[in-house]
Amino acid sequence: MAAVMESSTVLPRSELPEVHQALPAIKPYLSTLAHDQPPQFSQVKELSIPDSSASVRAAFGLLALLYLICEPEEKMPTFARPWEEWEERQRRQTRHAALETAILRFWSEFQEDESEKDLEEVLWTEFLVDGDGDKVLRVVDFLPSPRVPTALLCEGSLEVAMHRAWYDGVPVRCRVLASTEPHALQRYDSFTTPRVMHAISLGIQFVYILSILNYVLWPERMTIYRTSTENGNGDTGGEIDYINGPREVFIVVFALSDLMCFPILRPQAFASLLAFLSSIFFPEYPEAEDIPLCTAAPLAHLAHIQSALRPSDTGIVDVSNSHYASAYTLPPPYHAGPATCILVLPTGHPWIVPVTTFKMMVSPEETRVTSVVILFMGVAMLFYLIHGVASIFPTIIATQQAREPHTPVSAWDKYGLEVGVVARRAFVTSLAQYSEPYWFPPTVRIIMRVFVAPPVLFIRLLGKRDMSLRVRDGVQALLWRAMIAPAGVVLWTLLSWLSPRS
Repeated sequence: MAAVMESSTVLPRSELPEVHQALPAIKPYLSTLAHDQPPQFSQVKELSIPDSSASVRAAFGLLALLYLICEPEEKMPTFARPWEEWEERQRRQTRHAALETAILRFWSEFQEDESEKDLEEVLWTEFLVDGDGDKVLRVVDFLPSPRVPTALLCEGSLEVAMHRAWYDGVPVRCRVLASTEPHALQRYDSFTTPRVMHAISLGIQFVYILSILNYVLWPERMTIYRTSTENGNGDTGGEIDYINGPREVFIVVFALSDLMCFPILRPQAFASLLAFLSSIFFPEYPEAEDIPLCTAAPLAHLAHIQSALRPSDTGIVDVSNSHYASAYTLPPPYHAGPATCILVLPTGHPWIVPVTTFKMMVSPEETRVTSVVILFMGVAMLFYLIHGVASIFPTIIATQQAREPHTPVSAWDKYGLEVGVVARRAFVTSLAQYSEPYWFPPTVRIIMRVFVAPPVLFIRLLGKRDMSLRVRDGVQALLWRAMIAPAGVVLWTLLSWLSPRS
């Protein structure tokens, strides 16, 4: 639920256009319902929402139900007798089952309703959480939750709507705050669709991987500047070494961005990251056998970043046939981690026996390159082995009914229903993330902390909260249009040419 609540933000209600003032909020509406009485489709259909269609009303009712079923439960108390604990567990399971039934019944009644249906409005219409807050929620924000009924997630009509949003972006009519930007700027922003945004994120990841490989294979190619210090008497003091190479700068920016992802929850990655940064800022090169121990830290750092990255459309082009591999790409890097460390760790620390045995860093460059190539070939073979098991085994155990011509299987379920459900959740999570206005990839999100957070915090300390929100949105939009949008236009043109939609 915490991840769901971190949705897009809008300006306070005092700043909203007059046409949107009557939009209802989720929490005040739920407080008007009777205890354990979920909203019914017939009730939601009669809600007084000015200038709204039946799909908007259905989106509000479905969002209220999803909010109830995904709401975090209180911690299980300590009971004196096991029977009391069993009764509490049964009560919670019964409530969850009742909400699942209510959600599926609500959706079924919406499908049977004769009014005109707009699935994009159902998925993407934004509603305020509180009556006086600035947080908004959408139906799509809750669909990745495992508490949501699988039948709703696997609904074919919703898949079609989400695929369209992946290619074309979120319709402007679904936003709470109507855009006041000129039409040319709106068109400029619209090129960066979720598919294009994902391609940008993968491109930054690819550049980072190349930088890490270059740093590991050729650490001596580090630009070091030595500056002598002088005291007041004119005597020359010690030398200060610092690095100003583009490779190291990019790695440091990427690493510092990862510090924003709650490093306390990942102490191993945090410790290795700090060690790696210390090697960047305080180098010992070009001494031959004093290469810092933390040369392997960027590899561990890269593995943790990949594990934290939400799986998304690995193929970029074909959405429906993706994601089955994303669930299996993590084990090979972790399995190859020890061998990788042996290959790249320094030899100046005799207390590390495996490292001193291999002595790869003092070996010829050709040996190190060949060893890394062999290692990656082994990782690739392991990946294809897992890929084969994941693609063949579900086909063998598939039911006979799924093979019948009159019951076609969704492309998501091509490798089994369980894999298909996980793939859908991963895709919806990424789709909701990339559809946020002016979303920055994690690799460059540190720019937001440097250029946006300080002035916003200063203005908020002065007591001008509304002004701070306007400054935040304005600066964020300016940076996004200067850094992300140009790449979005280029990639949109390239992807449209390579894979035009049929």
